[in-house]
Amino acid sequence: MSYSDMARDVLAFIEREELQRPLVIGHSMGGKTAMALALEHPQAIGGLAVIDIAPEPYADQFSPYVTAMRGLDVAAAASRREVQQALAHSLCADAPVDFLMQKLRRHDERFDWRLNLLAVAVCMQDLCGFPEQLLRQRYEGPALFVAGADSDYVRPESQAGIERLFPRARLEAIAHAGHCVHADQP
Repeated sequence: MSYSDMARDVLAFIEREELQRPLVIGHSMGGKTAMALALEHPQAIGGLAVIDIAPEPYADQFSPYVTAMRGLDVAAAASRREVQQALAHSLCADAPVDFLMQKLRRHDERFDWRLNLLAVAVCMQDLCGFPEQLLRQRYEGPALFVAGADSDYVRPESQAGIERLFPRARLEAIAHAGHCVHADQP
């Protein structure tokens, strides 16, 4: 699981659906995937929008969530509420349990996670970073970077790195929004 792998998955989708240079938008990990796609396959897209993430490394604050999610026997759970309560009990009080619960699905009378938690756990260090080889690339197409004004994911010092890789980047901050800009200020 890497940003280049995920960018190739998006490229395969674009090709399979015969999309003509679509505008690609991604939030957080999806934003890093969208940036990788733009840098590695610029001919495939017509523009880029990246929501509250920059092409830089971040501290790993997600491993405890992945560990807690992996530690639950969700297949044996009788209800979403049971999973939610168990997850809340295994994490700190301010953990984004509602957000994590969006990754739970019912599949053939049992629950399962929508994501490969083992792959995420194994690749967490790479996922918190940004591919070194992409830092030497440039995407010359239009790029919009939207940051939550109350978030610390895109800091003022992030702008130089963004503009180095995306020279046509426009940066916008959304007031009263944190990392989940789309949820905080729809």
